[in-house]
Amino acid sequence: MMENMKINQLPSKTWNWLKMNETAVSGISVSGAHEGNLEIPEGIKKTVCPAGLPDRFKDVAGGMGSDMDMLVKESSAGAVLLSADSDVSGKPARIRFAYGASEHSLNTFGILAKEGSNMTVIMDMAAERNGAPDGTDTTAGENPAAVSQSEHTGLSAVQTKLILEKDAKVTLVQIIRTKNAKTVLNDIGAKVADGAKLSVIHLFLGGDKVYNGCRAELIGKKSNFTADIAYTVADDCVLDMNYVALHEGKKSVSEIRTDGVLHESARKLFRGTIDFKKGSAGSVGSEQETVLMLGDGVVNKTVPLILCAEENVVGNHGATIGDRVIVGMGATVLDGAVIGNDCIIGAGALVTGKMNAPDGSMILGSPAKVVRELTDKEKESILANATLYLEKSKEYRAHAAKQA
Repeated sequence: MMENMKINQLPSKTWNWLKMNETAVSGISVSGAHEGNLEIPEGIKKTVCPAGLPDRFKDVAGGMGSDMDMLVKESSAGAVLLSADSDVSGKPARIRFAYGASEHSLNTFGILAKEGSNMTVIMDMAAERNGAPDGTDTTAGENPAAVSQSEHTGLSAVQTKLILEKDAKVTLVQIIRTKNAKTVLNDIGAKVADGAKLSVIHLFLGGDKVYNGCRAELIGKKSNFTADIAYTVADDCVLDMNYVALHEGKKSVSEIRTDGVLHESARKLFRGTIDFKKGSAGSVGSEQETVLMLGDGVVNKTVPLILCAEENVVGNHGATIGDRVIVGMGATVLDGAVIGNDCIIGAGALVTGKMNAPDGSMILGSPAKVVRELTDKEKESILANATLYLEKSKEYRAHAAKQA
């Protein structure tokens, strides 16, 4: 069983000294699957898979990376497959966990939403306290700290892989409130087909060290992925997150929204990547984060990335980019960067959060620098190119409308 893992790797690395490219975790071991409480409504089929998920899930990559897949394979813990072929969203499947103080477990789930179906799955992951899930009331006279943080040496790991067929809809809600748990590994990977919509809702309400990865591959035309994340982290706890929206299908849409509160000496690392692959013309992706910091010892790190191998796309994140700015193919603009009006960012440039480029700048390199001021002719070409792209997009939409 592997004890050391590298997880939550950025699709495109930034400077090593920032220590945000990936996360190394050690002391990882699991001894089987946790026996959770599953409530599966009529219309959702449950299949136990002792040898793991069916082969069609093998090429569904998770946000934590290949080491998590290896841990799942070596655990031989089996899997549970939930599938639906109709609209059963009104009756969600509920999966409840109550992890023991020294339990080291791993659970694998597959979710298959067949064409046109609609389903909701809610996972509630809690650490046990006084024989009951953390957060529940205890009987009068009982010691509410019967399982202290120092006594809790457990590890809880969950991997969920999803396949959404054409026009399917899935809402996945995960609540992580493992207040005393030492380590939490939560991994999601999804493939989203034509017209399908995946909505992930994450609530992080506790855990000593919580690592979360989520990757959605938007392979279909007009496929859609949204992630809504809320968290509160206190004491010396750690929350490490990696969200990736991979746009492959035309007119695909992604939105990653994050809101959180950090207390005392809490540490948080958020990676949010929107990756426009060649062929994803007409796609739109955005990411937003709001953090409230309530302690002098708080460590807050954020790495928003927009990767682009396609021209006719729109990506938005925490950087400030002025009007009439060209962002070259494969350029990366990190959170905090300020780009003035009438600028050109060269292909492949890495613009760090320290960049404050004045109006009319030519920005090149990795790390990027302002190399010179644009000429009047170059400034005029920005608007001319934008007009050309607008005309081409209108032609594309008209052609696509005829083909639809």
